[in-house]
Amino acid sequence: MEEDESKSKISFLELLMMGLGAIIGPSIFVILGYAISMAQSWVFIAFVISGFLFLIISFNYAELATIFPTIGGSYYYAREAYGGTIAYFNGITLWFAYVAYGALSALGFGYIINYVTGLNPVVLALIAILIFTVVNIIGVKESAKVQLFLTLLLLITLFILIIGGLINWSPTFQSSLNGIPTFDKLLKASVFVSVSYLGFDVICVMAEKVENPAKTLPCLLYTSPSPRDLSTSRMPSSA
Repeated sequence: MEEDESKSKISFLELLMMGLGAIIGPSIFVILGYAISMAQSWVFIAFVISGFLFLIISFNYAELATIFPTIGGSYYYAREAYGGTIAYFNGITLWFAYVAYGALSALGFGYIINYVTGLNPVVLALIAILIFTVVNIIGVKESAKVQLFLTLLLLITLFILIIGGLINWSPTFQSSLNGIPTFDKLLKASVFVSVSYLGFDVICVMAEKVENPAKTLPCLLYTSPSPRDLSTSRMPSSA
């Protein structure tokens, strides 16, 4: 039994690719265009605003995931801290968020393939959802392997695009920083690009499936001070 459980554990690299896949998926290929339409060439400020807020959140997640290395992520943390009612609404909210994120990812994939092939993007999105549903039903380890392959493929593709852009770079294509957007547009853009920072939530949800979570999770989530001491001295009772 223990041997079977060890075989189903997710490695550091596999979980890292899960987090990166969530970060550079629809946030780059779908959402970024909407954010640019609001903040124009100042969209990087929106990334800074959103990134600062999520950096603070990620430190809390790192601490909690190390203390509670179990399936559930923020739902479990809310249950331990506040009880069932708040945890229930937290879980429902996360459920809707994951459904929306999955739909966004699938539609983004559909429109990218549509641009090349002309096929119906909605049909392509439904096919993608069906395929990944089957993969997830097969098992967590299998899903992690598929995610590892797809994220590495995505990173290689982006690297090729970056190198190609640098080789063909010309000063005439530089974006100017004229026309500073209003603060409310920057905030709206920061909400859109916040999807780029949700990778740590994916990592925490899968905490129980990680090999050696006491060491792996802090490395993946910016690390937290004395996690082992915290886990033994401040462990609250289960609700």
